[in-house]
Amino acid sequence: MGFKVLKALAVLTVLLPTTAAAQSAPGESRSQVERLNAFADDLLAVVARWKASERVETSSRSGGYARMPGYFVEETFKDGASGRVLAKVRWIAEQPDTAHMIEVFLHDTTGKLVADYYVSYLVDHRNAPMHALVNLHATNGGLQAFRQFDIFGELLFERCQGTFAGDAVDLNIDAFDPSFSKSQLPAGLYAACFGALPDTPGAFAAPSEQFKSTDTQ
Repeated sequence: MGFKVLKALAVLTVLLPTTAAAQSAPGESRSQVERLNAFADDLLAVVARWKASERVETSSRSGGYARMPGYFVEETFKDGASGRVLAKVRWIAEQPDTAHMIEVFLHDTTGKLVADYYVSYLVDHRNAPMHALVNLHATNGGLQAFRQFDIFGELLFERCQGTFAGDAVDLNIDAFDPSFSKSQLPAGLYAACFGALPDTPGAFAAPSEQFKSTDTQ
């Protein structure tokens, strides 16, 4: 018998843009704004290095949103040898040097996904990114899991899929859901899913430090 827990998803890797009228801009302190912007700049520095690498293949497409067709140009960066996606950046079409969304993927030497990073901005507010996230990934037997943090270390979301003790698992945990308790889960499942993942992003909150060893990971 499969086990499935569905909570309010906090996964933010596929986001539609919002306006300040629909969603308020980040009410952050000056130091938080500086840190958010530094995180975005750090990701763009990684992307810039890949742009200059002969080992990286680049492709692009035009795209947009409802009532905003053609709003962005999405550039995808792939490792030329393995075909792994290294990053995706959506540049504002009318401001081609200005990023609207940034995704960067960190793999280990075997090609396994270790972490991915996500930044997005409101379409009409660029004081700081609206979202700046670190997702840390792990596998354990038939289970694949990740934890999602904001760059200030707050745990937002946990996801685990696969099989455990012969049962199918599809576990989605909103860290802010007061109704959730680990006691709701079969014994050992939570540890099997998330035991190998850290409780904070730690050094992963500085993306460029994670990409220093090779041109592509």
